[in-house]
This record gives sequence, structure tokens and C-alpha cells, in this order.
Amino acid sequence: MSTKSTAEVTHSSNNKPPSLSAGTVSPEVLHQFENACCSFFHNKEGLDAKDHVARIAGGLQDPLLPDWYWTGQEAFDALSFNDFVKELCNKWLLNDWEQDICRRVLRTKQSGTFWEWAVKMRSLNILLRGTTTHLDDAALLKQLEANLEPWLSHACNNERIKEDTLDKWLDKVKVVDEKKCRECQQQCADAEEAACSHLK
Repeated sequence: MSTKSTAEVTHSSNNKPPSLSAGTVSPEVLHQFENACCSFFHNKEGLDAKDHVARIAGGLQDPLLPDWYWTGQEAFDALSFNDFVKELCNKWLLNDWEQDICRRVLRTKQSGTFWEWAVKMRSLNILLRGTTTHLDDAALLKQLEANLEPWLSHACNNERIKEDTLDKWLDKVKVVDEKKCRECQQQCADAEEAACSHLK
């Protein structure tokens, strides 16, 4: 039995409405669609805010979404775009989508490079914007700090990194992480060179 594919966003021009293809709607995809719509609203001259929902509704390509929209078209068109997005989330995302993403932000320990992991966690937190589970910068900083690799947490303590601003903290931890990675790479190179010398 085939599984329904994930929907995709297409936006060929900033002054044209985006399209949301047929498929399963995820929080990430819906966020992309929301951003593309906002870009269209910003670049389309003379477009009144009261017409926002009506102008992007034609981009809903999955057969179920247009049917849902046209069934309540008058009520949907009267909504602000932000309220319409909330209706999309309530109808087409899994009931526990917010809790699932929140758990991932709160429980995911660092793996791989610090910067890639931190960007992933920030991106997930963005999906929670407008909900009660969204973390502000101070709370996100504390959460990232608590989930650092133990060795990196120890290194940051040694460097006395005590920034209260998220962006400044991220930049300083990134420097420490990259420094430690270079040291590890150099140690590996030295060990390899020593092993080769021993075999000669």
C-alpha cells in the first residue's frame, strides 16, 4: 500500500501567489507556505489585507484542501491571513504536532557539530511561534546549554562563557566548538603520522 507523499511549496515569483502541492501537510511545509504567502503579500502592489486569504486559496492543490476551503469560503475569506493559517493548522496537522516539536526541542541532545545542531533546534522552535510552547531567546539559550555535549559544556565553563543574549552565546560557543574540533583533527593527524613513522 503506497504512502501519501509530503506536500511541497512552489513559488515561481514574489508577485504571484505560491502553490501548496497535493500531499501530506507537515508543520515545516506549512511554515514554508506561510512565508511564501507573506512574501507575495509584501510584493504585490495594491493588494488589500482583506483579500489576502482569497488570493492565495487557489494555490491549495490537494483535492481535500480546496474542498475544505470552498465549503467555508465566505467565512475563511473574512479571516485575517494569520487566523486562516491557524485554521489550516487545526484542520490539517496532526493533533499532537505542537507537542511533538516541543519534545524534540526540549529533549534532543547535541550530536554532530554544535552549529548545525543549534540551527536545527532554532528552526524547530520557529515552528512553535504563536503557540504557548514557543521558547523565547532566554529559554532557548538555557535549553541549548543544558543539552550540549558534556565535553563542550565543560570547555565553555573553562572559557567562562556567561552570555545572556542568545546570538552572542551561540557565536562564542561556536568558536569553542570549532577550536576543539581543530585540536582533535590535529591530534588524529599527529597520531597517524606517528603510527606511519613507527612502521618504517
